[in-house]
Amino acid sequence: MQVSFRQLAEYQLGSERQIESRFERLEALLVATRKNVRIMQERTALLEMRTGSLEQRMASLKGRMVGLEMRMEALARRVASLEEKMATKEDMAALEARIENEVAALETRIKGRA
Repeated sequence: MQVSFRQLAEYQLGSERQIESRFERLEALLVATRKNVRIMQERTALLEMRTGSLEQRMASLKGRMVGLEMRMEALARRVASLEEKMATKEDMAALEARIENEVAALETRIKGRA
């Protein structure tokens, strides 16, 4: 089978066009990929900044929680102390009432003998 020079030139021209078309598509893909990489790098940087900010806020909140826990413990101790004082006062009031009753009973007995 014989191929003419013209047929060979047309085939080569078609091949070159295909190669050029593929090359242009690859260039476009490369540009789009670079753009996507840049966008992802920017997003990553933003997320890293936000993460750092959130970590700082978490550390601050943990510090505040420790402070609140200490205050709650101090309040619990004060409440326990007040409850002890209340119990002591209630005991004192009960004792006072018993003494008053006994004094009244003694007075009644004394008046009854007199």
